[in-house]
Amino acid sequence: MYLADTRPSPTSGQDLTGAAPDEAPAQWHRVLTLLADISLFIGTRAVWTQAASHHLVLAAVVSLCYASILTTGVLALVVRRRRTLARLDGCVLVTAMTLALCAYAMNHGGSDEAVLTTRAAHEFLAGHQVYGRPWPWLFGHGVALTPTMTGGYDYTYGYPPLPLMLTAPLLWIGHGAAAATLVSTLALIVGAIVMWRLLPVPWRSAATLVCLGFGLLPVYGRLGYPAIVALALLVPVVVGWPRMGGGGRGDWVRAACLGAACAAQQLPWFLAPFLLAGIYALLAAAVTAPPQSFATAWQPRPAFLRGPHRRGARMATALLLLTPSLAAVTLAATGSPPLRMQVLGARRTTGALAGLTVRAANLGDSALRPHFTLTTGQGMGRYWFIASGPTTIPAHSSARYELLPPSGRFALPRAGVRIRIRAFSASPMTLSSADVHLPAVEKS
Repeated sequence: MYLADTRPSPTSGQDLTGAAPDEAPAQWHRVLTLLADISLFIGTRAVWTQAASHHLVLAAVVSLCYASILTTGVLALVVRRRRTLARLDGCVLVTAMTLALCAYAMNHGGSDEAVLTTRAAHEFLAGHQVYGRPWPWLFGHGVALTPTMTGGYDYTYGYPPLPLMLTAPLLWIGHGAAAATLVSTLALIVGAIVMWRLLPVPWRSAATLVCLGFGLLPVYGRLGYPAIVALALLVPVVVGWPRMGGGGRGDWVRAACLGAACAAQQLPWFLAPFLLAGIYALLAAAVTAPPQSFATAWQPRPAFLRGPHRRGARMATALLLLTPSLAAVTLAATGSPPLRMQVLGARRTTGALAGLTVRAANLGDSALRPHFTLTTGQGMGRYWFIASGPTTIPAHSSARYELLPPSGRFALPRAGVRIRIRAFSASPMTLSSADVHLPAVEKS
């Protein structure tokens, strides 16, 4: 006698284990994966071209990354299971990490910030003071000068200590700023991995897209910017931030990461109060937090601002809080510069200026000690030498100055480019500008 098998037979709605089959991925998930994948093309050709002529092994790795990008892009459009698409998200992340490391291997010279961090790491290992020590030999040769309002330049290290402390143990890996750029590149990669793990599964490709896609942040990593280290440390703080204050190990980790980010670069100090305010406002949480977090979010509103009939009070409070900022912006936009400058004459050589004669009138109520420079854009060059003219212009008076370019000549731009003369003073802190009108530039 045989007993009938009473177990349900597999159907289209169940497998042999009784579990529901993996559903098809959402269309927006496919699009996000595809965007992250396509973003890896940007900058990859330049890396491959460099590697093909110098490092054949790296060129082969980049070629494999090309194949991975193409294959993943096709599969992202045709796979039928969410689990498979999630694995493709991981493949895109690994490809992006590989390309970032290949690009670092080819270009790790760094920027001026990386050079400063490397020098600070050497001084730190030698037991020397890092802060407040001028290093003038570094500047002007790969490290941009930082002008001050007093007419001089800052020759010191001006970043928090964490990047140099992370760089110090890696100084053995190579010459120049290779250690500092490796720290920021690895920090970006680790930040991308952490964000990828913390985000909900369908959103994980956003981590690849934001951190490693389009070649933007990886370039800053290879330049050795301390801000990249701070950015990576802020990832665990920002992702899932509505859960802050709930207690447990997660809060300790977020607090430690926020403190470390503040020790890496100054920008997180600016972010910290807005991050706390964002717990109330709820910043980009629609992507990183579940809907129930919005319903239970803390609302630190006074009693007179609560309720449906307090709209007028809420609007008045918002305007009151914005008043100082609006007043400052209005004053900055409508105020007039204290110095009115006029170019009286110019000494010229072929295609360049050798000197300027400037008349400066102090329209303000305070004496000013001006420092002059010429610019052709939003940046700033070195200060010009004052060959003749008073150090200080008294209030409501004028003076005549003979100015000489710092390198002996100031190359004139092409016709149509705006040239501005700028005057800075430290006490009071002011900036005055005026156009420099010259005759047509002669041909060299």
